[in-house]
Amino acid sequence: MFTATEAVPVAKVVAGNKRYPGVVALDNVNFTLNKGEVRALLGKNGAGKSTLIRMLTGSERPDSGEIWIGETRLEGDEATLTRRAAELGVRAVYQELSLVEGLTVAENLCLGQWPRRNGMIDYLQMAQDAQRCLQALGVDVSPEQLVSTLSPAQKQLVEIARVMKGEPRVVILDEPTSSLASAEVELVISAVKKMSALGVAVIYVSHRMEEIRRIASCATVMRDGQVAGDVMLENTSTHHIVSLMLGRDHVDIAPVAPQEIVDQAVLEVRALRHKPKLEDISFTLRRGEVLGIAGLLGAGRSELLKAIVGLEEYEQGEIVINGEKITR
Repeated sequence: MFTATEAVPVAKVVAGNKRYPGVVALDNVNFTLNKGEVRALLGKNGAGKSTLIRMLTGSERPDSGEIWIGETRLEGDEATLTRRAAELGVRAVYQELSLVEGLTVAENLCLGQWPRRNGMIDYLQMAQDAQRCLQALGVDVSPEQLVSTLSPAQKQLVEIARVMKGEPRVVILDEPTSSLASAEVELVISAVKKMSALGVAVIYVSHRMEEIRRIASCATVMRDGQVAGDVMLENTSTHHIVSLMLGRDHVDIAPVAPQEIVDQAVLEVRALRHKPKLEDISFTLRRGEVLGIAGLLGAGRSELLKAIVGLEEYEQGEIVINGEKITR
Protein backbone atom coordinates (compact mmCIF):
# COMPACT_ATOMS: atom_id res chain seq x y z
CA MET A 1 0.00 0.00 0.00
CA PHE A 2 1.34 3.42 -0.94
CA THR A 3 1.99 5.86 1.91
CA ALA A 4 1.92 9.63 1.63
CA THR A 5 5.44 9.88 3.13
CA GLU A 6 6.96 8.61 -0.12
CA ALA A 7 8.11 11.31 -2.53
CA VAL A 8 8.96 9.68 -5.84
CA PRO A 9 8.81 12.11 -8.79
CA VAL A 10 6.56 10.64 -11.47
CA ALA A 11 6.41 13.69 -13.72
CA LYS A 12 8.66 16.67 -14.18
CA VAL A 13 8.89 19.69 -16.47
CA VAL A 14 12.33 21.31 -16.61
CA ALA A 15 12.61 24.86 -17.98
CA GLY A 16 9.63 24.37 -20.28
CA ASN A 17 8.99 27.08 -22.86
CA LYS A 18 6.20 27.40 -25.41
CA ARG A 19 5.33 30.33 -27.63
CA TYR A 20 2.53 30.90 -30.10
CA PRO A 21 2.35 33.86 -32.52
CA GLY A 22 2.16 36.92 -30.27
CA VAL A 23 1.73 34.87 -27.08
CA VAL A 24 4.15 33.45 -24.53
CA ALA A 25 2.21 30.42 -23.28
CA LEU A 26 4.92 28.99 -21.00
CA ASP A 27 8.00 30.86 -19.84
CA ASN A 28 10.75 28.77 -18.19
CA VAL A 29 8.29 26.61 -16.25
CA ASN A 30 9.54 24.05 -13.73
CA PHE A 31 6.99 21.60 -12.39
CA THR A 32 7.33 18.43 -10.30
CA LEU A 33 4.70 15.86 -9.36
CA ASN A 34 5.28 13.11 -6.79
CA LYS A 35 3.80 9.64 -6.48
CA GLY A 36 0.37 9.62 -4.82
CA GLU A 37 0.27 13.41 -4.67
CA VAL A 38 -2.88 15.38 -5.43
CA ARG A 39 -1.63 18.73 -6.71
CA ALA A 40 -4.00 21.53 -7.65
CA LEU A 41 -3.10 23.54 -10.75
CA LEU A 42 -4.43 27.08 -10.33
CA GLY A 43 -4.48 30.27 -12.35
CA LYS A 44 -6.67 32.60 -14.35
CA ASN A 45 -7.76 31.73 -17.86
CA GLY A 46 -4.73 32.14 -20.11
CA ALA A 47 -2.24 31.59 -17.28
CA GLY A 48 -0.69 28.57 -19.02
CA LYS A 49 -2.45 25.67 -17.28
CA SER A 50 -3.83 24.11 -20.47
CA THR A 51 -0.49 24.37 -22.28
CA LEU A 52 1.28 22.66 -19.38
CA ILE A 53 -1.32 19.87 -19.41
CA ARG A 54 -0.94 19.41 -23.17
CA MET A 55 2.81 19.08 -22.77
CA LEU A 56 2.47 16.40 -20.10
CA THR A 57 0.02 14.43 -22.25
CA GLY A 58 2.22 14.75 -25.32
CA SER A 59 -0.24 16.74 -27.42
CA GLU A 60 2.15 19.73 -27.44
CA ARG A 61 5.93 19.79 -27.76
CA PRO A 62 7.87 22.43 -25.84
CA ASP A 63 9.93 24.86 -27.88
CA SER A 64 12.68 24.19 -25.35
CA GLY A 65 13.01 22.38 -22.05
CA GLU A 66 12.39 18.80 -20.98
CA ILE A 67 9.39 16.67 -20.01
CA TRP A 68 10.07 13.62 -17.85
CA ILE A 69 7.66 10.83 -16.90
CA GLY A 70 9.42 8.89 -14.18
CA GLU A 71 12.97 8.30 -15.41
CA THR A 72 12.02 8.51 -19.09
CA ARG A 73 12.24 11.70 -21.08
CA LEU A 74 9.14 12.33 -23.19
CA GLU A 75 10.41 13.08 -26.67
CA GLY A 76 9.77 12.18 -30.27
CA ASP A 77 7.80 13.43 -33.24
CA GLU A 78 4.34 14.93 -32.82
CA ALA A 79 2.65 11.95 -34.46
CA THR A 80 3.76 9.55 -31.72
CA LEU A 81 4.24 11.78 -28.67
CA THR A 82 0.70 11.42 -27.29
CA ARG A 83 0.84 7.64 -27.61
CA ARG A 84 4.23 7.59 -25.91
CA ALA A 85 2.91 9.64 -22.99
CA ALA A 86 0.00 7.21 -22.62
CA GLU A 87 2.40 4.25 -22.67
CA LEU A 88 4.35 5.90 -19.85
CA GLY A 89 1.15 6.14 -17.79
CA VAL A 90 -0.19 9.66 -18.36
CA ARG A 91 -3.98 9.96 -18.54
CA ALA A 92 -6.31 12.98 -18.74
CA VAL A 93 -10.01 13.59 -18.17
CA TYR A 94 -11.33 16.82 -19.68
CA GLN A 95 -14.50 18.86 -19.12
CA GLU A 96 -16.09 17.53 -22.29
CA LEU A 97 -16.94 13.88 -21.70
CA SER A 98 -15.85 11.44 -24.41
CA LEU A 99 -18.14 8.52 -23.53
CA VAL A 100 -20.20 6.86 -26.28
CA GLU A 101 -23.83 7.11 -25.14
CA GLY A 102 -25.05 4.06 -27.08
CA LEU A 103 -22.50 1.67 -25.57
CA THR A 104 -22.44 0.03 -22.15
CA VAL A 105 -20.18 1.14 -19.32
CA ALA A 106 -17.93 -1.89 -19.91
CA GLU A 107 -17.68 -1.20 -23.66
CA ASN A 108 -16.71 2.41 -22.94
CA LEU A 109 -14.11 1.46 -20.34
CA CYS A 110 -12.47 -0.97 -22.77
CA LEU A 111 -13.02 1.09 -25.93
CA GLY A 112 -10.19 0.51 -28.39
CA GLN A 113 -8.82 -2.31 -26.22
CA TRP A 114 -11.65 -4.83 -26.24
CA PRO A 115 -10.40 -8.24 -25.03
CA ARG A 116 -10.65 -11.02 -27.59
CA ARG A 117 -10.90 -14.78 -27.43
CA ASN A 118 -10.76 -17.06 -30.48
CA GLY A 119 -11.02 -14.00 -32.71
CA MET A 120 -14.20 -12.77 -31.02
CA ILE A 121 -14.79 -10.02 -28.46
CA ASP A 122 -14.67 -11.57 -24.98
CA TYR A 123 -17.60 -9.81 -23.30
CA LEU A 124 -17.16 -11.72 -20.04
CA GLN A 125 -13.54 -10.60 -19.74
CA MET A 126 -14.59 -7.08 -20.70
CA ALA A 127 -17.16 -6.97 -17.89
CA GLN A 128 -14.60 -8.28 -15.40
CA ASP A 129 -11.98 -5.70 -16.47
CA ALA A 130 -14.55 -2.92 -16.21
CA GLN A 131 -15.70 -4.09 -12.79
CA ARG A 132 -12.12 -3.94 -11.50
CA CYS A 133 -11.74 -0.33 -12.69
CA LEU A 134 -15.06 0.68 -11.13
CA GLN A 135 -14.37 -1.08 -7.83
CA ALA A 136 -10.91 0.49 -7.54
CA LEU A 137 -12.58 3.91 -7.24
CA GLY A 138 -15.73 2.79 -5.46
CA VAL A 139 -17.98 3.62 -8.42
CA ASP A 140 -21.40 2.02 -7.90
CA VAL A 141 -22.40 1.46 -11.54
CA SER A 142 -23.10 -1.78 -13.38
CA PRO A 143 -20.71 -2.57 -16.26
CA GLU A 144 -23.74 -3.69 -18.30
CA GLN A 145 -25.59 -0.38 -17.94
CA LEU A 146 -25.95 1.85 -21.00
CA VAL A 147 -24.08 5.13 -20.61
CA SER A 148 -27.14 7.02 -21.89
CA THR A 149 -29.04 5.98 -18.73
CA LEU A 150 -26.43 7.36 -16.30
CA SER A 151 -26.67 10.61 -14.36
CA PRO A 152 -24.10 13.38 -15.10
CA ALA A 153 -22.18 12.44 -11.94
CA GLN A 154 -22.12 8.75 -12.87
CA LYS A 155 -20.85 9.59 -16.36
CA GLN A 156 -18.06 11.69 -14.87
CA LEU A 157 -17.09 8.85 -12.54
CA VAL A 158 -17.07 6.34 -15.41
CA GLU A 159 -14.85 8.73 -17.37
CA ILE A 160 -12.46 8.87 -14.41
CA ALA A 161 -12.61 5.09 -13.91
CA ARG A 162 -11.64 4.61 -17.56
CA VAL A 163 -8.22 6.17 -16.96
CA MET A 164 -7.51 3.55 -14.29
CA LYS A 165 -7.27 0.87 -16.98
CA GLY A 166 -3.63 0.02 -17.61
CA GLU A 167 -2.19 1.19 -14.28
CA PRO A 168 -1.71 4.95 -14.79
CA ARG A 169 1.02 6.90 -13.03
CA VAL A 170 -0.33 10.40 -13.63
CA VAL A 171 -3.99 11.40 -13.97
CA ILE A 172 -4.96 14.93 -14.97
CA LEU A 173 -8.49 16.03 -14.06
CA ASP A 174 -9.52 19.25 -15.81
CA GLU A 175 -12.56 20.82 -14.08
CA PRO A 176 -14.16 17.40 -13.39
CA THR A 177 -16.95 18.81 -11.20
CA SER A 178 -17.87 21.94 -13.18
CA SER A 179 -21.28 20.55 -14.20
CA LEU A 180 -22.08 18.63 -11.01
CA ALA A 181 -24.24 19.48 -8.02
CA SER A 182 -22.65 19.74 -4.56
CA ALA A 183 -23.79 16.29 -3.43
CA GLU A 184 -22.37 14.71 -6.60
CA VAL A 185 -19.00 16.42 -6.08
CA GLU A 186 -18.51 14.20 -3.03
CA LEU A 187 -18.40 11.14 -5.29
CA VAL A 188 -15.60 12.63 -7.38
CA ILE A 189 -13.63 13.67 -4.29
CA SER A 190 -13.92 10.14 -2.92
CA ALA A 191 -12.71 8.66 -6.22
CA VAL A 192 -9.68 10.98 -6.34
CA LYS A 193 -8.71 10.08 -2.78
CA LYS A 194 -8.85 6.39 -3.69
CA MET A 195 -6.61 7.07 -6.70
CA SER A 196 -4.08 8.82 -4.48
CA ALA A 197 -4.15 5.93 -1.99
CA LEU A 198 -3.21 3.58 -4.85
CA GLY A 199 -0.12 5.71 -5.55
CA VAL A 200 -1.49 7.50 -8.62
CA ALA A 201 -0.41 11.14 -8.85
CA VAL A 202 -3.25 13.54 -9.66
CA ILE A 203 -3.17 17.02 -11.18
CA TYR A 204 -6.47 18.66 -10.28
CA VAL A 205 -7.65 21.77 -12.15
CA SER A 206 -10.55 23.68 -10.60
CA HIS A 207 -11.65 27.19 -9.65
CA ARG A 208 -13.50 26.00 -6.53
CA MET A 209 -11.16 26.78 -3.63
CA GLU A 210 -13.20 24.98 -0.98
CA GLU A 211 -13.19 21.84 -3.09
CA ILE A 212 -9.46 22.14 -3.81
CA ARG A 213 -8.63 22.39 -0.11
CA ARG A 214 -10.52 19.17 0.56
CA ILE A 215 -8.92 17.18 -2.22
CA ALA A 216 -5.36 18.48 -2.71
CA SER A 217 -2.39 18.85 -0.37
CA CYS A 218 -0.45 21.33 -2.47
CA ALA A 219 -0.88 23.67 -5.41
CA THR A 220 1.06 25.17 -8.28
CA VAL A 221 -0.16 28.68 -9.07
CA MET A 222 0.43 29.98 -12.59
CA ARG A 223 0.34 33.53 -13.92
CA ASP A 224 1.19 34.82 -17.41
CA GLY A 225 2.84 31.57 -18.46
CA GLN A 226 5.05 31.32 -15.39
CA VAL A 227 4.89 29.49 -12.07
CA ALA A 228 3.96 32.22 -9.61
CA GLY A 229 4.39 29.89 -6.64
CA ASP A 230 4.20 26.38 -5.23
CA VAL A 231 2.31 26.27 -1.93
CA MET A 232 1.17 23.82 0.71
CA LEU A 233 -2.57 24.40 1.02
CA GLU A 234 -2.74 23.59 4.73
CA ASN A 235 -0.79 26.71 5.69
CA THR A 236 -1.61 29.05 2.79
CA SER A 237 -4.56 31.43 2.84
CA THR A 238 -6.92 31.80 -0.08
CA HIS A 239 -6.10 35.52 -0.07
CA HIS A 240 -2.41 34.72 -0.69
CA ILE A 241 -3.27 32.28 -3.49
CA VAL A 242 -5.42 34.93 -5.20
CA SER A 243 -2.55 37.41 -4.81
CA LEU A 244 -0.23 34.98 -6.60
CA MET A 245 -2.77 34.51 -9.39
CA LEU A 246 -3.24 38.25 -9.90
CA GLY A 247 0.33 39.39 -9.26
CA ARG A 248 -0.62 41.85 -6.54
CA ASP A 249 0.33 41.63 -2.86
CA HIS A 250 -2.83 43.31 -1.69
CA VAL A 251 -6.14 42.18 -3.12
CA ASP A 252 -9.07 44.26 -1.95
CA ILE A 253 -12.52 43.02 -2.82
CA ALA A 254 -14.81 46.02 -2.63
CA PRO A 255 -18.50 45.48 -1.93
CA VAL A 256 -20.69 45.87 -4.97
CA ALA A 257 -23.33 48.54 -4.59
CA PRO A 258 -26.76 47.00 -5.15
CA GLN A 259 -28.56 48.13 -8.27
CA GLU A 260 -31.99 49.61 -7.89
CA ILE A 261 -34.54 47.10 -9.14
CA VAL A 262 -37.46 48.77 -10.82
CA ASP A 263 -40.75 46.90 -10.94
CA GLN A 264 -40.71 46.99 -14.71
CA ALA A 265 -40.53 43.72 -16.63
CA VAL A 266 -38.00 43.78 -19.47
CA LEU A 267 -38.32 40.06 -20.24
CA GLU A 268 -41.17 37.65 -19.60
CA VAL A 269 -41.16 33.97 -20.46
CA ARG A 270 -44.60 32.36 -20.20
CA ALA A 271 -45.26 28.60 -20.21
CA LEU A 272 -42.47 27.92 -22.69
CA ARG A 273 -42.28 24.36 -24.01
CA HIS A 274 -39.70 22.82 -26.29
CA LYS A 275 -39.51 19.05 -25.96
CA PRO A 276 -37.68 17.14 -24.71
CA LYS A 277 -35.75 19.69 -22.60
CA LEU A 278 -38.21 22.52 -21.81
CA GLU A 279 -41.61 22.07 -20.18
CA ASP A 280 -43.77 24.94 -18.86
CA ILE A 281 -40.93 27.43 -18.20
CA SER A 282 -42.08 30.78 -16.83
CA PHE A 283 -40.15 33.66 -15.26
CA THR A 284 -39.93 37.46 -15.26
CA LEU A 285 -36.78 39.58 -15.44
CA ARG A 286 -37.07 43.17 -14.16
CA ARG A 287 -34.96 46.20 -14.95
CA GLY A 288 -31.78 46.26 -12.83
CA GLU A 289 -32.19 42.62 -11.84
CA VAL A 290 -29.59 39.87 -12.31
CA LEU A 291 -31.27 36.51 -12.81
CA GLY A 292 -29.21 33.33 -12.53
CA ILE A 293 -30.13 30.22 -14.52
CA ALA A 294 -28.66 27.10 -12.95
CA GLY A 295 -28.80 23.40 -13.69
CA LEU A 296 -26.71 20.35 -14.43
CA LEU A 297 -25.25 19.53 -17.83
CA GLY A 298 -28.15 18.63 -20.12
CA ALA A 299 -30.79 20.24 -17.92
CA GLY A 300 -31.97 22.58 -20.69
CA ARG A 301 -30.17 25.85 -19.90
CA SER A 302 -28.70 26.26 -23.39
CA GLU A 303 -31.98 25.35 -25.08
CA LEU A 304 -33.81 27.95 -22.98
CA LEU A 305 -31.41 30.75 -23.86
CA LYS A 306 -31.41 29.81 -27.55
CA ALA A 307 -35.20 29.91 -27.58
CA ILE A 308 -35.21 33.35 -25.94
CA VAL A 309 -32.83 34.88 -28.50
CA GLY A 310 -34.58 33.18 -31.43
CA LEU A 311 -32.00 30.53 -32.31
CA GLU A 312 -34.37 27.64 -31.56
CA GLU A 313 -38.05 27.05 -32.21
CA TYR A 314 -40.47 26.23 -29.39
CA GLU A 315 -43.83 24.50 -29.59
CA GLN A 316 -45.75 26.53 -27.04
CA GLY A 317 -45.51 29.62 -24.86
CA GLU A 318 -44.76 33.31 -25.15
CA ILE A 319 -41.67 35.50 -24.94
CA VAL A 320 -42.31 39.17 -24.18
CA ILE A 321 -39.58 41.83 -24.35
CA ASN A 322 -40.37 45.32 -23.01
CA GLY A 323 -44.07 44.57 -23.27
CA GLU A 324 -43.89 43.41 -26.87
CA LYS A 325 -44.68 39.81 -27.67
CA ILE A 326 -42.07 38.20 -29.92
CA THR A 327 -43.62 36.23 -32.74
CA ARG A 328 -42.25 32.82 -33.59
